[in-house]
Amino acid sequence: MQNVVHGLSSNTRPVDTTQSLDSSTRTFYRVNAANYFERTFHVKMDHLYSPFLAEVGRQGRILDVGCGSGRDVKAFRAMGYEAFGVDSSPELVKLAYENVGPYFREASIESLKVDAPYDGVWACASLLHLARSKIALALQNLKGTLKLEGVLFATVQRGAGEGRLSDSRYYTYYGTQEFCDSVESAGFSIISAWETADSLRAVGGPTWINVLARRTQP
Repeated sequence: MQNVVHGLSSNTRPVDTTQSLDSSTRTFYRVNAANYFERTFHVKMDHLYSPFLAEVGRQGRILDVGCGSGRDVKAFRAMGYEAFGVDSSPELVKLAYENVGPYFREASIESLKVDAPYDGVWACASLLHLARSKIALALQNLKGTLKLEGVLFATVQRGAGEGRLSDSRYYTYYGTQEFCDSVESAGFSIISAWETADSLRAVGGPTWINVLARRTQP
């Protein structure tokens, strides 16, 4: 069954049957949804919004893939954008709906389908949970949700290898050039790539790789 994102009306809520995250990672976000929401909902991300929105242009349509608490959808809508979010955790989708509005649906990256392409896709800290073997398919699918010349923003953590954290979540780490190469191979042209410190932890947090790219291939 395909999970089609329309205007995300509040009276429909499809069930996703193709999960891109492994079961332990999905369980973490279901069991810890309330705590994760409290930790992330008020984090300021303006330093990342600005370069992304400059490329999207004014009043574009944005899809937040792996929207978590709904924080970024709330921010984009406050700035006049038609923004929607999808997440594979029904508990987080429910919290985002209750605290932001009827702009969210349950869906995984690999099964995501849209009825009309978007001007921008925001994938902040969502692709890093996919095994490296799944990243090419995920990026291809994200490309399919964008208009030609649409803009992708994606972040992953810098490092090497992949594996499970002590809290059971699965992480895949990248070098900047490695991740850029993956994005380009999926049919994007890199606009810019840069590294930033972690927004949740002032000291000792991971380094994030941020990539802005434009869909240049059909």
